[in-house]
Amino acid sequence: MAAPSFQPINHDESYAYLADPVARTSTWSKLKYAPVGGEDGPVWASFGGELRLRAERKDNERFGRGLQDHGGDFQTRVRLWAELNLGTSLRAFVDVQDARTSGLDSGEPASEESRTDLHQAFIEARTELAGGRLRVRAGRQEMGIAPYRLVDVREGANARRALDLVRVLYDSPTGWSGDAFAGYALREGKASWDDATDFDYRLYGATAAKTLGQGATAPKLTLGANTAGLWRQSKDDGLYALSSMVLRGANEGQSSYVGWRTGVFARYALTPHISLMGVANYTKAGDFLKETGTAKDQSYLGTFLTFRF
Repeated sequence: MAAPSFQPINHDESYAYLADPVARTSTWSKLKYAPVGGEDGPVWASFGGELRLRAERKDNERFGRGLQDHGGDFQTRVRLWAELNLGTSLRAFVDVQDARTSGLDSGEPASEESRTDLHQAFIEARTELAGGRLRVRAGRQEMGIAPYRLVDVREGANARRALDLVRVLYDSPTGWSGDAFAGYALREGKASWDDATDFDYRLYGATAAKTLGQGATAPKLTLGANTAGLWRQSKDDGLYALSSMVLRGANEGQSSYVGWRTGVFARYALTPHISLMGVANYTKAGDFLKETGTAKDQSYLGTFLTFRF
């Protein structure tokens, strides 16, 4: 049986290849493809989950202004999801998330503390069209664009982000794919079952992409380093935290240069289901931050232990 092919967004995974009972030789494979109503029936279910433990230390996380974290914090994130497939034409997907934080002295925004809530829930209809695959999906769902730069799932925070959307997706036989979408963001709360559609935050758009080839299987050890300058695109832009909290107002300085960030990471797959990762980065405060009056350099250290099935 092939090793798990986990994707950054869980609903992008497909386990239809496990329809052959001969391929389902492990407990994991039987969870990923569970026939409903008999082996020869068109209906099947799939189950998955994730547990992520993270310890982190943030120095000058708000560049020295306001509440700052002291001594580090510890976070847990638990997710469980399931999908029901009616042959190849229809599927329903549900994902529940629970994210908790302890020891974060600077406060716990909903991006770091969001107790049990409905993270994703959508219906998707699928059909063949002109040799390709057309999908129409409606409901709460994660989405990433370009790649995870314009719209991302907020993996760097403790609680991932979803949106309430209607999407029309097409995958052509030539390798091109397209996506048109419209919908709303969520008004996230920290308590259980309190996330709701934010009708004041609307988004819509379309994307197109070309697949150039299949990537290699992920190695057991992955190392990376990056360095980049940080600028405001416009002088009307403020500076925001990952939680969308305003760290500096747009009118507090004239420079566009925010700072320079350097980071390194290492990820090791202990097993196909368990991984260990370490992340470190340092941000040198730039001219814009200095103009605001408080401009301490920022640093971050984090260790992650993740189990996924």
